[in-house]
Amino acid sequence: VYKRQVLSTLNVDLQGLKTIKLINSIGQVVYQEKTSKNLIDLSAISDGFYVIQINKGSDRIVEKLIVR
Repeated sequence: VYKRQVLSTLNVDLQGLKTIKLINSIGQVVYQEKTSKNLIDLSAISDGFYVIQINKGSDRIVEKLIVR
């Protein structure tokens, strides 16, 4: 798990269909999208610390994320 900092757009370097969840510090899912896009617009997300979870098939990536 690595900490990343994002201003407004997150670049997800995974090809194909994936499900992206952004979870705040109290466990609420504040963003969820099933997409094949690589650029994710997080400009509507409040500043703070989050966990991002990316699921693609049976693979799961979980990382810490700071949105500013």
